Amino acid sequence: MPCSDVTETLTVVLDAQEHLRHYVLRKKSCDRLIGAEALLAEFFANSTIEQILATTADRLPATDDEMHGFLQCKHLYALQAVLNAYIGEAPAGEKEPCAIAEIVTDEQGATIQARISVDLLTEKIQACSGAKGCSGCCKH
Repeated sequence: MPCSDVTETLTVVLDAQEHLRHYVLRKKSCDRLIGAEALLAEFFANSTIEQILATTADRLPATDDEMHGFLQCKHLYALQAVLNAYIGEAPAGEKEPCAIAEIVTDEQGATIQARISVDLLTEKIQACSGAKGCSGCCKH
């Protein structure tokens, strides 16, 4: 299947205390990764939902690579969109830019499956202009 559908899917795994355990961001139509599978997983390891939501682009790891900085922003805003929907701070219906497809909970935590419209992410991201990290290419 060609990758003409720019919708993305995000799977977020939280532990029982709602700390981030893992996430995966992929293109919906062809299941290709968006940069690294979980580009910010190490940066956000064991972070709470509140900590992730409070993170601004200028706090992401510095990089001299424009594309890497752009992808960091994309991952940050995708995580924040899904977590805002998960906690009820943003609508998450089927026609929303961030739609929760499924939430599975058990004694170990929660797994959230969501669809994200690329428009939701691109409205927050500007073209990078050689600035370090994402701070030069993202609106805050």
